[in-house]
Amino acid sequence: MTELAHADIFFIVTTVAVVLLTVFWAVFLYYVIGIVRDIRAIVSEVRSASDTVASSVERVWHKVSGRGRGTKKSQDAE
Repeated sequence: MTELAHADIFFIVTTVAVVLLTVFWAVFLYYVIGIVRDIRAIVSEVRSASDTVASSVERVWHKVSGRGRGTKKSQDAE
């Protein structure tokens, strides 16, 4: 084979490899983007739940410490 034929084969193989790698990376990034969106939704739900828990704990704390509704003062008035 001549030098030109070797070069043509090299460029064809290289082109196919680059195209396959590009397709692989595109599919990979598609799935990564989907995973990141799912993680974002999960984090949002966890953040909302933790806010709910924090407000519930705060309400309980205020009731126990006597600074909330149903405090000792209102109970003493009865």
